[in-house]
Amino acid sequence: MDTSTFMSVSLRCLRLVSCYQVSDDALFYMSKKAVMLEELEICFCSFSEGIFKTVGKACPQLKSFRLNCQGFRRPLMEIDDEALAIAESMPQLRHLHLFGNKLTNVGLRAILDGCLHLESLDLRQCFNVNLEGDLLKNDSTDDYEFNADIIDGNYPFSEGWEFLHLWKMDCVMENQTPISTQEVRDWLELPVLSHIFLKLGAIDILFRAQSVCSTWRKVSREPSLFRCIDMTNRWDLLDGNMYDMEKMAREAVDRSCGQLVEFSMEHFGDDELVGYIADRSGNLKCLRLVASNEVGDDALIKIAKKAVMSEELEICFCSFSEDALTAVGNACPRLKSIRLNCHGYKRPHFEDDDEALAIAKNMPELRHLHLFGNKLTNMGLRAILDGCLHLESIDLRQCFNVNLEEYLLKSCRDRLIKLRPPNDSTDDFEFDAAFDDGSEFSDDSYVSDHDHDDEFPHNPELIVGYDNEFPYNPDLDFSLLEIWRLTLSSLSLTLLTLGFRGPDFF
Repeated sequence: MDTSTFMSVSLRCLRLVSCYQVSDDALFYMSKKAVMLEELEICFCSFSEGIFKTVGKACPQLKSFRLNCQGFRRPLMEIDDEALAIAESMPQLRHLHLFGNKLTNVGLRAILDGCLHLESLDLRQCFNVNLEGDLLKNDSTDDYEFNADIIDGNYPFSEGWEFLHLWKMDCVMENQTPISTQEVRDWLELPVLSHIFLKLGAIDILFRAQSVCSTWRKVSREPSLFRCIDMTNRWDLLDGNMYDMEKMAREAVDRSCGQLVEFSMEHFGDDELVGYIADRSGNLKCLRLVASNEVGDDALIKIAKKAVMSEELEICFCSFSEDALTAVGNACPRLKSIRLNCHGYKRPHFEDDDEALAIAKNMPELRHLHLFGNKLTNMGLRAILDGCLHLESIDLRQCFNVNLEEYLLKSCRDRLIKLRPPNDSTDDFEFDAAFDDGSEFSDDSYVSDHDHDDEFPHNPELIVGYDNEFPYNPDLDFSLLEIWRLTLSSLSLTLLTLGFRGPDFF
């Protein structure tokens, strides 16, 4: 990237078509170098609206901008962010193509007011724009160089059971007639498939759905499907150490193409993996680490400094110092929610307010705080109430050093919308809420931070390849038919939630 950009400082025209692997950072870097740029075309790519502001300001001579995508009639989505970014940062534009954009009349007026030199504007398939007054007939797309098919949401099935039937028929089992290639291609290209994949989740897409057929594999490459990656509660993958979870996590992060906003992992992960995520996820807003005992302070601080837009952080059954919490608070000023949960102890008696004081001093914008099983005392609680003035809820269950005396209890009730006191019920706690009351206190009572390493040993030979992520394992006894059945079973409930009704094929 550095060499090619250095050699192209005189670049006048850049055209990117379906370049999903090109991130905001790369386009930003190029625009900073190619300041003489006059023409830019971005078709069927995934960039944030923020990058267009940066490009516009970095390239003041930009005269032509083509930002084309596929037109949608339904589902209805109105988004003016890109239009407003263009209006604000590209005043010298002469020609603008917004084929298939989701802008509304608000965005169009902003462009007309901000781009005073505009000579031509392409609004074909911008169905949210209503040209009031002198109404214009929809223009032809005959001269459009790409596929101009419209996604109108009218699926070619009168009832949901027909859709399910067609889906199941594609398995081509014994004594069934296969569907024609053309028919399969048509329905698989409908947007409903992406909606189903979103419900399925990033890991099940990698683990099962993408193996069904080439079309599903193509859909599984869509970056928007990997904005949220949840790798918690995956005992089906951890049990027996069949798969390298860290390799799988890297693949999922790569497929997000910089769009990752939420990442969760449980019982695996190390500093190297967290650093990998940090370098590729500048838009991360939520990070959840559960029993990730190999992740240290330095890695947590690194990802906090990269993901400065973070709003939610959950650290359960991990070992981080109060210095790491201080650094996280300073690096992420928008942090609204933190969950710092562990196992509660009644005996032996420990009192430790360091974490509470770090939160109170460095996270003033907190709204929600979970301190399940923490060793803070009344002093730490008062510091939090004084330092986090926007706090709305706090979970103090199994914080046995806290004594909600009359004055402190009144302060909590007056300030907070929701309070979970130390002895409140733990029935809704998602993890094991058993605590050590000292009745069987012995050296064996303690569990080492690294005990999980023996339970799930890392095997570097069990890797996940990029082009064949989950090869057939004879020990699993999975056939292609079984993959189909597992995937379809996962999707059946999702289809029903989308409005399809019909007999239970599964």
